[in-house]
Amino acid sequence: MQAMVPSDVDLVVRRHPLQVQLTQQAGTSASASATNIAPDHPDQPANVPLEALLASYSTPYPFQSYVKRERRGDVEQVLQSKQLQEGIDFAFLNDEKLEKVFLVQVREASMLDGCALATICHPSEAYDDCVTKLKMDAASHCAKPPPFADRTIPELADNATPETVLETLLAHTSKGIVIGEVHHHINSKRLLIDNMERMARLGVETLFLEHLFFDVDKKDLDSYMQSPPGSAMPDALKSRLAGLDRQQLWATVADEALKARYCLSRVVEAAKLAGLQIVPIDCAASYNVYRSGLVASPRDEKIRYQVMNYLADKCITGRDLPGKWLAFVGSAHVNTCLEVPGLAELTGAISLIVSDAREASGHPPVRTRVKGYAGAIDPDVVLSIPLD
Repeated sequence: MQAMVPSDVDLVVRRHPLQVQLTQQAGTSASASATNIAPDHPDQPANVPLEALLASYSTPYPFQSYVKRERRGDVEQVLQSKQLQEGIDFAFLNDEKLEKVFLVQVREASMLDGCALATICHPSEAYDDCVTKLKMDAASHCAKPPPFADRTIPELADNATPETVLETLLAHTSKGIVIGEVHHHINSKRLLIDNMERMARLGVETLFLEHLFFDVDKKDLDSYMQSPPGSAMPDALKSRLAGLDRQQLWATVADEALKARYCLSRVVEAAKLAGLQIVPIDCAASYNVYRSGLVASPRDEKIRYQVMNYLADKCITGRDLPGKWLAFVGSAHVNTCLEVPGLAELTGAISLIVSDAREASGHPPVRTRVKGYAGAIDPDVVLSIPLD
């Protein structure tokens, strides 16, 4: 059921482009599309073609609705009632433009004293089956990782510049680099944006990105990346990236100018200018493997690491890549974390974590063969860059 949203209500409804596409194709409601169009998910043989494998995990994505702070009291009243009746979870989310907003997660549209409440669609049985299948396949894959050979790490001075670190690592590897970040940090994105053309000259041809979905964003992403220089980004992709930028950067201490200049949207634009191919390594199902708001328990985090690392490994190793590649992901996906093999272990690539330097950390700018980073992982290289 979809809400009829009055024009004078402070409500922003973002419907996922895949649902719009499916609804238009089927000529039915989004709920019917979610129920009837999601594919079956048979067991996948080991030699299944990559695109067929990825398609088996593709599924319509739910709605996300953001309610402005002015309406939060009304919405809280509705949600508290629904939470008591149905056990629905909800969570707060900070947003730099909408200020404090409410991430609404309810089963069906509701109205209360003229306050429209849009929805996240109730997952269909096919959607649930898709997520369950993905979890099982990922757990099996990560329980039997390929034999892991220690990578040789080049020598790096502890005061090496970021450019020198990139050049040295790319010259040393015949494969690629897994770059990890804390998502609300700026300098990880800054390193990519400022050095995208340099990396292209050093043989990088492909950038694998977390957060973008191969079952939803790929069509718009490919269209944009293949369009002539100066072409506008498709509206759906622009909106998706802007939403990710708000979610990722609300906690950073950087000023607004830095956040606008060094964000995921600018990473995509820089990759296009440098002629790189961007490949999404997430999907709707992998991004929604648990329903616990913005904070997950350690068990849920482990599931997230398994499903994304599994899909990323398939996306990277399942392609005949002509040149070198970069994978840009959260730092917990880089190396083994919570006993889940990271992308460095799965692909044999070098791992590099890039962070905003803290004045009192006591660490040099460049560290190699690091043990216990963030108390959990052992990256090959950690690069800390001061935040201007």
